[in-house]
Formats: sequence, C-alpha cells, structure tokens
Amino acid sequence: MPATKQQNVDYKWYQKNLKKIYKTFGNKYVVIYKSQVLNSFDTFEEGADYIENNNLIGKAIVQKSGKDKNAYTINMNLPIAKGNT
Repeated sequence: MPATKQQNVDYKWYQKNLKKIYKTFGNKYVVIYKSQVLNSFDTFEEGADYIENNNLIGKAIVQKSGKDKNAYTINMNLPIAKGNT
C-alpha cells in the first residue's frame, strides 16, 4: 500500500523534528499522526499494534527516534559481479 498524503506529511515532520523527538522520547519507536507523537514504544511491533488497535492503519506511521538521520537511513554496500548482466 503506498503512503497516504498525511503519512508523507508526517514523515517530513518527523525528519524535521527528529532531534526534538529524540530529546523527548529517547531511543524509542514513536507513532506519529497529524504531525504529533501519539505514543512511544520499545519495539516497532508495539507501535504497529498501537496503530492497529486504534484504527490508524493507513493513517499513522511508526518511526525510530534517534540522534540524527541515521535513525531513518540505511547504508548498503552491495557487491558487483563482473560478467553478463
């Protein structure tokens, strides 16, 4: 399922406010809806359960709080094979 307009807005808000979120919630997973943190959890699964139990599927997002963009960035080093592609 593609992200909704609200989820995209919330994700941008999350990125912009990451340091404030981290300062308040520490190294937790946060549920965000309408540009505010609704709750925080130790695991992603707890955040997903909260969304499900509160009828927020397709509306809210769960994101990892962190000190910087490494909270939402994955670096991947993939080997490249020589030969036919």
